[in-house]
Amino acid sequence: MNLLLKTAALALLTSTFIQYGTPLMAQTDNEAPSNITETYSDWTLRCVTAPVAEGQEAVRSCEIMQEQRRREGNQLVLAISLQTKDDGAGAGLTMVLPFGLDLAAGVSIAAAEEDLIVARISTCLPRGCIVATDLPQETVDTLAETETVTLTMTSIEGQKIQTAISLKGFAPAWNRVNTM
Repeated sequence: MNLLLKTAALALLTSTFIQYGTPLMAQTDNEAPSNITETYSDWTLRCVTAPVAEGQEAVRSCEIMQEQRRREGNQLVLAISLQTKDDGAGAGLTMVLPFGLDLAAGVSIAAAEEDLIVARISTCLPRGCIVATDLPQETVDTLAETETVTLTMTSIEGQKIQTAISLKGFAPAWNRVNTM
């Protein structure tokens, strides 16, 4: 699956969780849970086991995520999600951002005034604009050791917009997702 389709599917999954929560599914006594949600301070771990054809092994997809909403109207401002990579090094990062951003300007995430991540906005979907990029292990390690990072976006009017992202609970959530 190409990166754009994979990103769009993951963004749709993330935005579905954000809007509707985890769907309830029945399970037998011998089955492992098909959906898992765990909270680690400001981060949530979510795993979904996709249904598969008979005789095939089920595939579990897990992510850690955080969302920020406006107090008034509960409107989504930011959803950020990290997923493990197949090679086990680093992470896949997906963000859902609000409309009205300068797509060409991209976004940055900084800790202590130093940019850790600079990425472009790849597309906009009905739930928001999507950023998808890979993070090297060094960046993930820095996030795990940091309390807060700053996300900087640019509006279509050219105004810089900054929001803080708490990393409280990030390290234990990331450690847990790597064991799933």
